[in-house]
Amino acid sequence: MAAPTTGRTDHVIAGARVPGQGARIDVRNPATEEVIGSVPAGSAVDVDSAVAAARAAFDAWAARPVAERSAIVRSISEM
Repeated sequence: MAAPTTGRTDHVIAGARVPGQGARIDVRNPATEEVIGSVPAGSAVDVDSAVAAARAAFDAWAARPVAERSAIVRSISEM
């Protein structure tokens, strides 16, 4: 099975795609060492934004029933 070529990805912060600040990290196929994509390394600003978004979303997320949260996480894993 060949590794998928994903291209360029971004962070997702507060439901929005964010390109990130600073450097990018190449993603390599471990079998061939071929570069198959890149991801943002992230900066302190990116981390602060992600933590603030997570903190703002936490109470509403925690209030959802476990079965609903499980279904949401499962759907994300199947993307």
